[in-house]
Amino acid sequence: MDDFDFFEPNPLAEDIVSTKPSARNKYKNEYEKSFWERAAYNKKVIIGVVLLLFILLLTFLNPIFNPHTYSEQDVRFTNVSPILHITKIAPGSYIHVNRALHVINVSEDGHLLSAPAEVNSNTSVMNFCYNIDGNIVSVKFDKNKKIIVSVNSKPVPTKDQKTVWNKSYWLGTDSLGRDMLARVFYGARISLYVGIFSALIASILGSVYGGIAGYSNRRVGEFMMRIIDVIDSVPLILIVILLMMVISPSLKTVVITMGMVYWTSVARQVRGQILSLKEREFILAARVLGVPKYKIIFNHLIPNSIVQIIIAMTVDVPTAIFSEAFLSFLGLGVRIPKASLGSLTSDAIDCIRIFPYQVFIPGLAIALIVYSFNILGDGLQQILNPEKKYVN
Repeated sequence: MDDFDFFEPNPLAEDIVSTKPSARNKYKNEYEKSFWERAAYNKKVIIGVVLLLFILLLTFLNPIFNPHTYSEQDVRFTNVSPILHITKIAPGSYIHVNRALHVINVSEDGHLLSAPAEVNSNTSVMNFCYNIDGNIVSVKFDKNKKIIVSVNSKPVPTKDQKTVWNKSYWLGTDSLGRDMLARVFYGARISLYVGIFSALIASILGSVYGGIAGYSNRRVGEFMMRIIDVIDSVPLILIVILLMMVISPSLKTVVITMGMVYWTSVARQVRGQILSLKEREFILAARVLGVPKYKIIFNHLIPNSIVQIIIAMTVDVPTAIFSEAFLSFLGLGVRIPKASLGSLTSDAIDCIRIFPYQVFIPGLAIALIVYSFNILGDGLQQILNPEKKYVN
């Protein structure tokens, strides 16, 4: 008996290592077909992809269809809400009064026209007067903080008031008269840029570090993981803040800084996968053939850990977006004139009680983007690891 007669031939292995392209592509095509079939029936993947495509489409098409830019200012129309409460003061003449008691001439269907000048205003009692088409219009708050409009000292009846959508600025304007719709979509573009590229940098660093830690001997691997433990013992957002204070703040700095911080989770997952792979037959065969260690790590182990890397990326993207929003909220993120969703929220926080839409709209955009990536990551984890059981 030969020394290796107890090994039975494996036709599957022979096909896989065959030099025929058709034999190698057979199993690749079957896996891809199985992947797309599972993805087509996974509700989380479908919802995540649809939401992200919808956000990306609106983000990049908004400058084409929106006549306003993110930096364009019109001081006549400051702090105008998306929903206009218009009052008829004369036949064919309508006004809108915001919570700062500023009056704007509007059309009946909700287009902003002009801003009349104030006359004989008394700011001590919050009573503002305007001359509109020869009529003296007075606006003030009553004891219940409800806006009272009077024309020539006569209160306007309720039947002459109605609510319409703002046709000139669909999501309203900020304190400088800038279009909130254009600024939110521009901020979403910045936040997506930061999130995706930060996660990409973190995945590259984490894959290399985790690959080396996983394939090295036990002593070296344990030492490298203790370094990660030390890094994780410090709040990551604190490290980002310290780096941002040392390095000149800019958009590239934000991306690089967060990518250099959030790689530890990727390294842990890649190392765990490589520890289970490095004793597999194809790795042992590569060792016997004298393949260098770096080629085994980068040509065999890391490509076979791509599932864990993709899943980690879908987790790191929303984390980076949220961290960037937090940094911008503190004034350490994106600098003027650029605007991210975090900086939009920070700019409007002082007037949240008077104009809450300026905070809620960018906050809702952040929540929607983070939710899209989270649900997509959950779905990808289900279809890329079909042997595990998950609760939908």
